[in-house]
Amino acid sequence: MATYLEREQGIATGDPVELYLFQAAGETWRVTSSEESFTLDGETFTPLAIGRGAIAQSQEQRSNTLKITIPANHEIAQRFTPFIPNTPMTLVIYRTHRGLDDSEAIMYWNGRVTAALLGDSCDLTCESDAAGLKKRIPGARYQRPCNRILFDVGCGVDPDDFKVETELTGVSPDFSILTSPDFDAKPDGWFRNGYVEFGQQLRMIIDHTGPDLTLLGPLFGAEIGSEVTAFAGCARTLEECVAKFDNGARFLGFPWMPSRNPFQRIE
Repeated sequence: MATYLEREQGIATGDPVELYLFQAAGETWRVTSSEESFTLDGETFTPLAIGRGAIAQSQEQRSNTLKITIPANHEIAQRFTPFIPNTPMTLVIYRTHRGLDDSEAIMYWNGRVTAALLGDSCDLTCESDAAGLKKRIPGARYQRPCNRILFDVGCGVDPDDFKVETELTGVSPDFSILTSPDFDAKPDGWFRNGYVEFGQQLRMIIDHTGPDLTLLGPLFGAEIGSEVTAFAGCARTLEECVAKFDNGARFLGFPWMPSRNPFQRIE
């Protein structure tokens, strides 16, 4: 039997099939551009009217972007309506040829979906993992506020110790204000700069007064009786780090840095 490489390089022997594996927040979609189903590692890839742009081989970052087109009514496309998912959607493309066994399938491209354009069809913009490695990661800054992100590895605070699970008793018409008596059990501002989790949606909390949380953006689909989880916020000051989280040893700010610039002339 011919190998993948022989079928791929052959002038008249190639019969390629591409398999697309999309994953996001515990959900998985396996589709293929073929008119019939294919099996890889015991998993079935179902036919879908899916197309893609050319894959360029270049050192330029922009060439690592791939365009994928799928039907607008497919589950994958619907994940981008009416907002970009909070959890990244990854994509792996496998390539094989008809008549080859599973072991002859190769990973052809991998990355993640970064944008979606919905119309008569859905155009997904995907960025390769290689392109992501070229992005600069900002370092710590010499500043008064803490450089850490609340609940990250460096911070070390356990989010389960600072969350409130509740059923909503009120939702504003624009989905930006949530109400629950459980929020009122915490002092005003306790949730400020925190976030609310509702299904796969996450929204930052910009204000907390009594039973009301004001969100940075609308929490679509939330209604009276919806179950949400609200997490405390942090002002990123040493005082709050110690008093609220008892975590002063991990504080990564410089609260005593001088406010006067010694290189500026003082009149």
